[in-house]
Parts: sequence; structure tokens; C-alpha cells
Amino acid sequence: MIISHNLTALNTMNKLKQKDLAVSKSLGKLSSGLRINGASDDAAGLAISEKMRGQIRGLNQASRNIQDGISLIQVADGAMQEIHSMLQRMNELAVQASNGTYSGSDRLNIQSEVEQLIEEIDEIAGNTGFNGIKLLNGNNEKTEKTEKTGSVVSVNNPPNNKLITISSPVGTSVSEILNNLLTVFNEAKNGQVGDSDSKRVSSKFTLSINNDELSIVCDTGDGFLLSGGSPNLFYQGYIGGSYKYKFTEFINENDFINIMDIGGANGGDTLKFNFSSISKEPEEQKEQKGLTLQIGANSGETLNIKLPNVTTSAIGISSIDVSTIPNAESSLSSISAAIDKVSAERARMGAYQNRLEHSRNNVVTYAENLTAAESRIRDVDMAKEMMELMKNQIFTQAGQAMLLQTNTQPQAILQLLK
Repeated sequence: MIISHNLTALNTMNKLKQKDLAVSKSLGKLSSGLRINGASDDAAGLAISEKMRGQIRGLNQASRNIQDGISLIQVADGAMQEIHSMLQRMNELAVQASNGTYSGSDRLNIQSEVEQLIEEIDEIAGNTGFNGIKLLNGNNEKTEKTEKTGSVVSVNNPPNNKLITISSPVGTSVSEILNNLLTVFNEAKNGQVGDSDSKRVSSKFTLSINNDELSIVCDTGDGFLLSGGSPNLFYQGYIGGSYKYKFTEFINENDFINIMDIGGANGGDTLKFNFSSISKEPEEQKEQKGLTLQIGANSGETLNIKLPNVTTSAIGISSIDVSTIPNAESSLSSISAAIDKVSAERARMGAYQNRLEHSRNNVVTYAENLTAAESRIRDVDMAKEMMELMKNQIFTQAGQAMLLQTNTQPQAILQLLK
């Protein structure tokens, strides 16, 4: 027997410490409600559950994103519903104006209401928004500026005949096209485009533009002849030393202007201005945009929503005129087409909403099932852990009693010393 080291007491004390640690862990799990309070409790389970937690929180946010998207669509649809009502009223007014029982002044009064409805449609389309995002004008943004170009070439019998082609974007106004014409003409006159012959021919004239009015001066004094292929080109008279012509409506690809010098050494020199369209959008026009909704917890789980454009220009009613019977009758088809366009946009937005509602239901169910899976990994089984706690507490109490007994064993040595 030895007394320097009480090995029985040391072993008992080691077991008691283990049970105390087990009791401490059980108390921690029961107090937190979690089976895994640290990586040492279950390293693999912790990694899996943390991934699940990130997915669950992402899905919950995606559900809120979807609800925001649904709210945005509902705002847009509510505004388009009112636009539909105004279009129906415009159709009613056009039918009324088509009737021969009304006088011209009556139709002007009807036209006044139509114009107010057109303005209000543009007002709603331009101002309806959600969190600063415009919803009914296509969420338009300006595109890059499109250059207006021109070229000068020889035609028919060089060098006497020169063709200046003015290329402008579709929808460009008369005044802009004429300004473009003036720019290219002056470039030819200064020798920047074309050749020496085109410079010589153009140097005989001076052109100026005032809105949709073209002023021409023949600097050689030989006189000139102007002709045009546009039914909208009207001679205004010889005013202030120049001949003035005016385009009253528009210029298209079938229009042209011929300016001919009818005297001098090179009589018959001709400049022909031809007009063509280019497909690029001008700066004033805008490109329709949309928005992207994040409807899932992972990258790429998105829905692109193309926002409607129901401005009067987009649906083709910006210039509706019912002041005459023929105009009123022709406007009926335009209004009907506009109603169909708005109906199509509402149907598309409604389809988006239905899809988002199904997406939201899926996301909510997905998050619920993941939460249940994460709970089975991370959460503690309270009943089972209570059993472990009671067992370990009993072991602790027994260990304490046994430690007391092992401390009395060295006292047996005293019997040998008597």
C-alpha cells in the first residue's frame, strides 16, 4: 500500500470531471435550445446548417422581393386601368363626332375633350412610378446620340449635276432635317465633302433655315430654278432678297429639292437634295428598358420584367383629331388599336403577377422545408437532452460519494503503525 499517490482517488476525480463537463454541455444545450453551440459539438453539422441558414434567409428576402414586385405590377395595372377608361371615352367621342348631326363647332368642343384626355394619358404614363421607378413610359432612358449624316456625289452628267443626300433618323422633325441639310450644304460649299465641282456648284447659292422655312439666295446673279418632289413644299415669296420655301408637314424619302443655276458659264449646274432615313434612334427617342427582380436565393434566379410603354405616342393616339367627320372616322381604328395595345400590356403584366405569386408560394414552401431540415441538424431534442442531464447529474453525485470513500483508504495505513 502507498500513500504518496492515491491512484483510486485520482481515477475517481477524473471521471467526476468528465461528468461535470457533460452536465455543463447539457445545461448549455438546454438553455440555448441548440444541439450545436460551437464547432466542436458537430463540425460537419455546423457547416451544413450554416449553409442552410444562408439559404433560408435568402429565400425569406426573395419572398419580400417578390411581394414588392407584385405591388409594383399592381400599381402599373391600376394606372393602365384608368388609361383604358379614357381610351373608351375617346372612342365614344370619336363615334359621336362621326355623326352628321353635329356642327363644326360641336366637333371642336368634342376635340377639346379628346385633347384633354390625351394630355391626361401622357400625364399618367409619365408620372406613375414605384419607389422612383417610372412604370408606364417603358422606363425610358436616352440612347447615345445618333449622328445625322450627309453625302455629296455626282449624278447624271458630271460635273454639272450634284446630288446631296441627307440621312436622318426616322421621325426627325422638318426643322431638324433642314438644319442637317444646311450643315451638309455648307460643308460642300467649304470643300469639306464632295469634290471641287460640288464646291463650285454650291458656292453659287446661300441657304438659311428658320424652323421649317428654307431661304435661298443665288449669289451669282444668274438666277435659278427650284423644284421639289414633296407635295408639302410651298413657295412663300421673294422676301428680303431671298426666295423662301416652307415645308408645312414632314419630309420623307420620296421628297427631293432641285436647285438649278440657269445662267452663266456653267449654266445648268444643279444641286439635288435627296432625303433618306437611317435605322438608329435619334437622341430624342428613347430605348425601352425594364427591371430585374431577384426571386431566389441564388445567383441567376431572376425575373426580367419589361415595363409597358403606354404614352400616347407609343400607342398611336398622340395626334387624334375628331374635328371633321373623315378624321373622326379614321381615328376610330387608331383608338381601337390603342385599346388593344393597352390590353396586351395589362395582360402581360397580369401574367407576370401570376407567375410571381406562384414563385412566392414556392419560395415560402422551400424556406419552410429548409428550416425544418436545419432544425433537425441544429436544434436540440429537449426530452433527450433532459435525460442526458439527469443521467450525468446522477453520475456526478455518485462520483462525489466515491471520491469521499477513496480519500478514507489511506487511513488504513494507520492500523499497520499501531
